[in-house]
Amino acid sequence: MEQKIIKAFSISCLLSALLGCLLLFWLAPNHKNVITAREQRQLLAQQEKEKLSKMSGLELMKYYTAKKEKLDEEQAGIFTQQLRLQLPRGVDLEDLSIDNDYVGQCLTVSIPTKDEDYFYNYPMIGKSGHIVDLNLESDGKTAMLQIMLDGVYELDAEQDNQYLYLDFISPSDLYDKIVVIDAGHGGSDPGAVRTGVNEKDIDLAILLQLKELFDKQKDVKVYYTRTTDENPALHDRVRLANQAGADLFLSIHNNAVITDASTVNGTKAMYNETEEENEQYGSREFAQICLEEVCDGTGSTNLGLEAGSRILIIRESEMPMALIEVGFMSNAAELGRLNSEEYQKQTAESLYRAVMRAYEQGF
Repeated sequence: MEQKIIKAFSISCLLSALLGCLLLFWLAPNHKNVITAREQRQLLAQQEKEKLSKMSGLELMKYYTAKKEKLDEEQAGIFTQQLRLQLPRGVDLEDLSIDNDYVGQCLTVSIPTKDEDYFYNYPMIGKSGHIVDLNLESDGKTAMLQIMLDGVYELDAEQDNQYLYLDFISPSDLYDKIVVIDAGHGGSDPGAVRTGVNEKDIDLAILLQLKELFDKQKDVKVYYTRTTDENPALHDRVRLANQAGADLFLSIHNNAVITDASTVNGTKAMYNETEEENEQYGSREFAQICLEEVCDGTGSTNLGLEAGSRILIIRESEMPMALIEVGFMSNAAELGRLNSEEYQKQTAESLYRAVMRAYEQGF
């Protein structure tokens, strides 16, 4: 009896081992196939990533948009804004850093994220109108989206759940009154220099005083060619005025004579003498208003108007433009006034009144 049990147990073990071998033999190729399929998917994903890494930002957006439209035709065009970008979990609109460089026509959006492949894992879709190019960078701390635009636009940014929607709006669609104000020179270009004082600094100081005044009101939208010690190209300065659709363009400068002539002092304004005659709304008339207000407000000597079409920003301006030469840095007494905060504030107040008076007169 005991031998029969042992024999039966041995046969059972043998059959189990045989069955196990057969099962292993059957599963092995299928397991191999599973690994091969997984590896194939990984290979395809890597190949796609390498393909996408060679695309420009604009090409990448168009690729993802076309892919979205193919997969989900109903959802692809559901938003009316220009761009849609998914934000990382826990990141909201107020966590973003947004810089709109109106002069350079470049919008930069910085998004906090630890994902070095952010723009591949969170595809951006949208329309390319108004967009010249896109630069996409992510270093594992911040994902930076740079949008090069074909003009001057205000940004409309909205968030819906984890999606960020961006749209670009022409200033003329938002504002009834638009002015561009320029501080002459800047950066490596000091302008006139007398006794260690740079014209660029006086020009900027007056502009910043003027900005404080305009910041307190809501009737006029003002764009500035610079608010720091930088030197935008002349072409970019006048382009800002033209593409913003400005009503008026004001450039702040100071004067100097080559020789030391301490008796030469006063204020003059330059205008575009080549424009068509318009007694009420031209460059000459705007320059005259600026000249009168500065001389009345500061007590400076009125030196009159001067034809200025030889100067690029005057010549290329598509709206009434005045270039005000506030005073002569080559005059020691006048330089002292120009370099004082009180006189700079008086000048700014005068220029503010000039702009508001121009609007009151129908510009």
